[in-house]
Amino acid sequence: DTSIDDERFFRYLLWNERPHLVQTAVEIPSIGAPYRHYARSTDSNSAQTSGWIARPPSPVSETHLGGLAMALPFWRQANDPGHLPNCLLIGAGGCSLAHTLAANLLHWNSSLSNSTQTDCLMTAVEASPEVVQASKLWFGAEPSYPPASFDLVCDTGELYLKSLVRDDKAPIDVLIVDAEDGSAPPASMRTLDFWTNTVLPTLNANPVIGVNVIGSEFDVANLVQTLETVFSKHSKVLVVSPPSEANVSDRHKLIFVVPSTNDDFDCDDDLTHHELFLARDALRGCVDLPQAWEEQVRIAIRERFVVVNGKLTP
Repeated sequence: DTSIDDERFFRYLLWNERPHLVQTAVEIPSIGAPYRHYARSTDSNSAQTSGWIARPPSPVSETHLGGLAMALPFWRQANDPGHLPNCLLIGAGGCSLAHTLAANLLHWNSSLSNSTQTDCLMTAVEASPEVVQASKLWFGAEPSYPPASFDLVCDTGELYLKSLVRDDKAPIDVLIVDAEDGSAPPASMRTLDFWTNTVLPTLNANPVIGVNVIGSEFDVANLVQTLETVFSKHSKVLVVSPPSEANVSDRHKLIFVVPSTNDDFDCDDDLTHHELFLARDALRGCVDLPQAWEEQVRIAIRERFVVVNGKLTP
């Protein structure tokens, strides 16, 4: 726990071996205080259910992983908004991102007039038993605390994905890979074999994938090439940099695989009508600074694609 100007207090989850990598950051009322991601509220504009409101995503300073939650509005924009996506997070850490995703799913479910969904649609997988224990003790991930909004599983990402196929579980609509072993994602999750033989069989039609990447330009380019090889037929790959407010190096990137079959593009368009673009209103409740992330998505599209004969082309 640490304080900023003796007015705001934050709790960080760190690996002792890699203290420069913030796993999770949450705001707390005071040093040593219990943390609960949900609080009572009557604010109808917040991601909430039955009077419970989710606290804001992780503070943007020193951590940018709130941006991975953009996977949800990306999915909603590309799919039928009348039903909820089945979501999987690999690399749960302190579960701040899992809370944010689950809170938005709960709020989304409550806004669907014909929804009969009662099952949990958010699973967070964490390989380290020590991290799972810390997330329950210090970061509000104890499932007994209301509302029980996601399942927390202690397993490796690879083994859990394989179990989905083996046990004939429901396919995944939104997959977020936030795992790291000193590099992010781990080397085993960067290979063509992993994405083709382990990930692809678990996915539903029109999935959205978000990957936290920490590495060189070469590392990012290699993973982009791998993802394009596996998913290019019906999707586009975007590389989004964290906003400057995140205070992280340019080695930090977020890669999204987004369903997109419409390549038609007006050269005079400002991107706000293209299906890849996310406006700030769609990002509220998912990310820490909606306006800043909106601009980063805009930049990512401009940097990744060019217009050739009225077509948006990588």
